[in-house]
Amino acid sequence: MDADDTEQQTTHQGASGDSASDACDIAPAPRTADIHDDAPTVDFTVSQTRQLPPADGSVAQVGGQSVSEQSDSISLGSSTSTGNQLDRSDAARDPSAASQDVGRPERTADTATTDDTTAQDTSHRARGSKHRGTPGKPSNSKLARRLIAVVAAIVIFLAGAGTAIAITTYRQRQDTARQTAHASNGTTAGAPAKSSRTASAADYIKAMQSFTADADADKLAYQVTGKTTNLAASDTPYGKHGKLSVGTTDGLSAPTILDEHGMPFQLRGASTHGLQWFGQYVNKAAFQSLRDEWGLNMVRLAVYPREGGYLQGLQAQMDKTIEQGVQAATDLGMYVIIDWHVLNYNPNGDVAQAESFFKSYAAKYKSYGNVIFEVCNEPTGTPWYDGSGNDIYSYCTRMAKAIRDAGSDAIILCGTNTWSQDIDAVAGKPLSADGFDNIMYVLHFYAATHKDDLRAKLQIALNAGTPVFVSEFGLCDASGNGGIDQNSANAWMTLLAHNNISYAAWALSNKAETAAFFKPSVTATSGWTGDDLTPSAIWLVNTSRKLTDFVDHAASGTSSGSSKASSGAGAGNGKKSSASASSSPSVASGGLKATAAIRNQWNSGATYAITVSNASGSKHEGAWQVTFDLDAEIADIWGGTIVSHEGAHYVVAPMDWNTAIEAGASAEIGFNASSTGQASQPQHLSVQ
Repeated sequence: MDADDTEQQTTHQGASGDSASDACDIAPAPRTADIHDDAPTVDFTVSQTRQLPPADGSVAQVGGQSVSEQSDSISLGSSTSTGNQLDRSDAARDPSAASQDVGRPERTADTATTDDTTAQDTSHRARGSKHRGTPGKPSNSKLARRLIAVVAAIVIFLAGAGTAIAITTYRQRQDTARQTAHASNGTTAGAPAKSSRTASAADYIKAMQSFTADADADKLAYQVTGKTTNLAASDTPYGKHGKLSVGTTDGLSAPTILDEHGMPFQLRGASTHGLQWFGQYVNKAAFQSLRDEWGLNMVRLAVYPREGGYLQGLQAQMDKTIEQGVQAATDLGMYVIIDWHVLNYNPNGDVAQAESFFKSYAAKYKSYGNVIFEVCNEPTGTPWYDGSGNDIYSYCTRMAKAIRDAGSDAIILCGTNTWSQDIDAVAGKPLSADGFDNIMYVLHFYAATHKDDLRAKLQIALNAGTPVFVSEFGLCDASGNGGIDQNSANAWMTLLAHNNISYAAWALSNKAETAAFFKPSVTATSGWTGDDLTPSAIWLVNTSRKLTDFVDHAASGTSSGSSKASSGAGAGNGKKSSASASSSPSVASGGLKATAAIRNQWNSGATYAITVSNASGSKHEGAWQVTFDLDAEIADIWGGTIVSHEGAHYVVAPMDWNTAIEAGASAEIGFNASSTGQASQPQHLSVQ
């Protein structure tokens, strides 16, 4: 944040607020039997034809009767064992019971003996009971009748057991087939299923580069009612995207965040204020509101070492709050940044304590795929690198080593000099030169203070291949107070989207300042409604929800380059999206072509993009300008500057960093313009 925070008094103690019901009940993986297609089968001594059960589960016919027709209880015996009792009606109702009884190890049994005559007679009578057309020779003796009944019962029992085994084997094989099919689709038992993706990384980047921020800070375009939704684990941000890394992707000049599928991914989040002052907002219900109604997928926990914080007597309290925050985010499938909130000093002053902090927390959360470490928020008083060993580079290198040595490969965010504004200085000495990966560098902006000059620094850093993360920003001036510059904020968010840069907005508090999300009179620590929000929060909701919808369309391959606010309170505010419509390109002598497009429009104006492409076979390095006529007043411009404006005639030129255009590449100048009527295309467009 800014120096004003150093005067904040400790008026809020600890973390409060009841935790809400679990947003996602993640059950442990069920314990299942190890089933194989080649499982051994029981070999019966009595020959019996076995067939798979019918699909409707009807009872198999055995010996001309359904098993269920056999109702009398009998005693079973064989030439090798006796003593097992079975009610055939039970076997008919539950064939598995029979199979389980047969499959059990045999207990001790006596050996029964019969003479040859009796055995032959028994065998003949058994065949006769199965083949009705061949009657046997009945005996008048009571013993013979009993033997006939026993043998018949054995045949029926074994037939039923065989059918039961066949049913069980069939079902097991069906289950195995289903498990194999799931495994081939990348789904394992107990793990959340990943959503299918039809868009490529190139499609995603193309869609993001067509996004234009146009959020309003005065009126919500989406419903914020305080209601939340319990999501399945696979539907949460982490369930969809998993563990993150930093890598390159086509269409971007600098590395960016990639999800576990290798797809570019943008974190959109909210930063807490100092945990020692506003820890009450660190609770699961609050984070769930941010996830479900604000369009956010990440929370940043601001851990002040000084300012009466972690290193000045509140370590135990803040450790507890950090743990609560990480667990709440994890339960909700959100990402979380643990931010060592250095403010306006050289972080090397507390380097040993910081090293101990990150070593401890990296070891604690090394198995958490959703945790990110920010090692210094806004350092000052020393350059990024000067070789002294007391610079920011040396500090960040030491923190990165501590985190990696503790076993964590999480993304690490490194602050830059001048309150994290000198992002362009990193390229000369990145941590990657020392073998560290998954490192990003921090840029902070406050839209009413930081405009084209800082945006130019960002572009220089990106062009040099520096991976950037905006871990803090606001709509107001750098003090966290003052008026809101909505146009500058939208210009920033457009630039971030075009480069897939992640962000966290300041601040989750009800402090009496412009940057706070809640009005000072609001005491709720979760479940907020639209009436509770300040203009900063309204703008954040409108921007992040629009980006969320936009990205969801891009991920499914249905993005059309525009996004629409969902119906709800504040919808129907006169804003509308328009498909891009281009004027005829103009070819200059240098091989440059210019096209104009309306990206979005509303009742009183529109957002325009002037794209200049290099159709020649070589890099264009000279200066160029675009001229056009437009019956509208340009209110804010990015990527360029207005050279002259007379009536409806404009001449615009690119910023220095936007001038050179590689062969086959393009540069863009964007602006918002207000008008009294329907937005129209620029006329008489030319580039020279």
